[in-house]
Amino acid sequence: MAANILLFCSLAWPFLAGTVVAALVGRAGEGGESAQRQSQLAPNLSLVGLVLMVFDIPCAWWLEIHGFATQQGWMTESSLAVTGAVVLHASLVSRCFAPPRREDARALLSRDAVPFWTTGLLVLALMLSAPVARAAMLLSAPVLAVILLDTGAGCALVGWNMLRRNVTGTVLALTGLLHPNPTVSGLLTGFGMMLVSGLWPACLPSRSSPMLESVNSGEALRLAAAALITGSLLTAAPQSMEAAQAFSFLMIVAGFLTVATASLRLRVVSGEKAASLTLVSIGLAAIAVGIGEALLVDLVLFGPLLAGPWRDMKGRGQWKVACLLGLPVLGTTLLIVMVLSAIWPTVGLVLVLALTPAWKPVLRFLPSFHARMGSETSG
Repeated sequence: MAANILLFCSLAWPFLAGTVVAALVGRAGEGGESAQRQSQLAPNLSLVGLVLMVFDIPCAWWLEIHGFATQQGWMTESSLAVTGAVVLHASLVSRCFAPPRREDARALLSRDAVPFWTTGLLVLALMLSAPVARAAMLLSAPVLAVILLDTGAGCALVGWNMLRRNVTGTVLALTGLLHPNPTVSGLLTGFGMMLVSGLWPACLPSRSSPMLESVNSGEALRLAAAALITGSLLTAAPQSMEAAQAFSFLMIVAGFLTVATASLRLRVVSGEKAASLTLVSIGLAAIAVGIGEALLVDLVLFGPLLAGPWRDMKGRGQWKVACLLGLPVLGTTLLIVMVLSAIWPTVGLVLVLALTPAWKPVLRFLPSFHARMGSETSG
């Protein structure tokens, strides 16, 4: 009974907190003491949601260890799903603590309120057991973000292009999950997840990749992470082995191609190091989904999700991006190479070769930001 109450509170909190933030922003207007109180309220509410979800992890472990049913109505309270939800809530906390962006006068609501609702929808996508319900949640989050946030000049076109790709991917994934043929089901689900996650070939042209757009990068990255975590849940508890094998094969191939594309971009394009490192992490997470390492997926995505809101910061804020992106990429790459080498040594060698163009830019990533920060503080 206590586990059910805690799960309900952790799932309902983002929607309640977002409503409170939206209401207070409407009353605060511009400037003043009330606006200053509201700027402190959103981070505090996001921390409460993170704490509630963290407390839900021991409950999920206890249910699994003692053999109790993790099925709570339409929900599946598995430890892997709760851990993925904690990662998404951590990204929301980072988003709320990051320096705020300038509000658009045409925005329907404050930018502080919408991430609460989209995070709540994506967490529901991890918890719901029905494929139709999961697809609806994965599709509702970008729809809400595009309608409420992408109102500025040039933002609407990028947002609607991202939404069109997500709709196509969600429909493909849902068709695959409901298809009776196991092989066709795995392939369609894999193609759909590739589109929703922004994997290859969606990451080829820079303008069609929301991970490289400063306006949509936060919401797009959170959606891609939720889709990959959902994919890891599918591989952890597959409906059939044939479908799981086809799905895993596509995710591994798409992950390799995404890593190779982002590595070349790191080597060639000098001004997109943080965005390209994010794409490398997305590709590595897809490979982790394919080999069935759900916890490794969360570990790969944790750094980029925390660093995303700080990616456009200047001066002192850049060292956070360097630490949260550069170090996790090195660590998780070594882990994935070790796992792949134990299963398929040749595939592990191919991954090392695909990452070869990125080693020099990544190794220069931390020292460059450290030197720049030191010069600014000394001056």
